Amino acid sequence: MKSNFPTFRRLFGLDPPLESGGLRRFSFASFWPQYTTAPQRRGVLRLIAVAAEENVPLAPLLSAWAESERGVQVHRLRRLVRLLSKGLPLPDAVEQVRGLVSDDDALAVRVGSQAGTLATTLRTHLANNDQRLFLANMKLRQAYWYLLLILFVGGNIVAFLQLKIMPELQKVMIEFSMAPNSFFIASVTVAEIVIRYWHFFALILFLTLGLFFSRKSGRFVRTYLLNPLFKPLRDLRSAEMLSHLAGTISAGRPALGAVSTLARYHYDAIARQQMLVARNDVEQGTDLWTSLARNKVLTPADVLALGTCLPLGNEAWMLRQLANLKRSRAAAWCERIAGWLLPLVVLAMGSFVLFQALAVFGTLNRLIWGLRS
Repeated sequence: MKSNFPTFRRLFGLDPPLESGGLRRFSFASFWPQYTTAPQRRGVLRLIAVAAEENVPLAPLLSAWAESERGVQVHRLRRLVRLLSKGLPLPDAVEQVRGLVSDDDALAVRVGSQAGTLATTLRTHLANNDQRLFLANMKLRQAYWYLLLILFVGGNIVAFLQLKIMPELQKVMIEFSMAPNSFFIASVTVAEIVIRYWHFFALILFLTLGLFFSRKSGRFVRTYLLNPLFKPLRDLRSAEMLSHLAGTISAGRPALGAVSTLARYHYDAIARQQMLVARNDVEQGTDLWTSLARNKVLTPADVLALGTCLPLGNEAWMLRQLANLKRSRAAAWCERIAGWLLPLVVLAMGSFVLFQALAVFGTLNRLIWGLRS
């Protein structure tokens, strides 16, 4: 039986909303302007897939769905309904309503609509959401929030110590002609550096918060800073593109159509460049898989595996297997990073607390023993 205590997990919307007696649990995440939970995004995609499968108008379904939603997602759904009612194509409408779905979800809607396989593409996209990636991302967020909470609480305590306690201790040490210990000197030195360059540290904190909450800033960091450094993140991007190519080929559409769509509408600038070069190479007579390997979307081993499938005509199956393999490797890497990050943060915070304790209590201990002698 679950406890009704409002833990931080429920407060920030990490647990799915439960209903009891017609009332939903309160969640700050529902009211954050840029925040939409994963179940909310998946619900919108499933509704779009159902409308495409059953060939029913989407706007009335979304309007009814908005009545059961909560928070800012209600306004986003209503805006999507207004855009669709004005005759705007579904992919354009979804992309204009920022925060309704993720970038990956919006791209899946675009590729499925362009290929005429919207329902199949969305079903495949929803099935490809790796639970391990979701759990690893949740652990990373927990570590981030824990670090912010400790910095906020600990920063106020340390500020009080440095502004009120440390100067008085320093006066007492001078009055009794006692030399402070090395931890006390180091603590005062660090405090002076922080006070002198406080605007620099405040800017770092502000930028960190912006990167966490802003989709554009986070996308910039992933594209130009993290992806070039970490191969598993590049594998995730490649797996997504391979899944879209597999869905297009399975529907009997030419793969070049999906390549053109990705080259024009992919949210990642590097991925757009890769697909654009691949499309130009194919138009000049180069094999698609060879071009993708040249642009580092595929590896040479991937090209060999696809080459064995050409006589059998099951390239789509092989593309899905390669995408699942890349996604599984990336998920395992993210799990390892998430598993190590929280203990490292706890260890770093514990070391800082120990440093402050040695600075204060070590000085008090020296004063006590000095006065006794």
